[in-house]
Amino acid sequence: MASLGHNHVIVNRAIGGWVRYGAAASGGSFALTVPAAGFVVDDARTRGEEGGDFAEDVADDAKAGTLRNMLGPSVLDATQFPVIGVHSLAVEGAGDTLQATVAVEVAGHSSTLLAPFHLDSSSGRLTGSGALTLRQSALGLVPFSVFLGALRVQDEMRVEFKLVALANP
Repeated sequence: MASLGHNHVIVNRAIGGWVRYGAAASGGSFALTVPAAGFVVDDARTRGEEGGDFAEDVADDAKAGTLRNMLGPSVLDATQFPVIGVHSLAVEGAGDTLQATVAVEVAGHSSTLLAPFHLDSSSGRLTGSGALTLRQSALGLVPFSVFLGALRVQDEMRVEFKLVALANP
């Protein structure tokens, strides 16, 4: 049944939060809120930006089904837990290459993970970007599965991020 599945690109541009940043990036802190309602699944433009593994078009009903399954009670349970929370426990490193130890609150589960990132600082603006591979199970989630596991979402996912913080006026 694997031929019925496809790779997904899931984006959320509705993220909010705050950053505290001093003379040195290490020792800074941040918190993010990720509303489950902000997820968009398999947008054609975004899929095209990801290259060959994401080249195929995805039917609207398949996109809607993926989003429904992801937000449903078996995975994110977005009705009961409408927000994913991320906050730093520590930020370490030197220069513009850093690593944050972060606490993640998702679907009633708490996890701690390491997130390497690159920080760019310009007048009144911070941009943090990076990528990491993690497992849904490490976040306390059970990957979606049907037909006794014959069709299932992979546990491993690649998370890419670019977050921009602007100074308060």
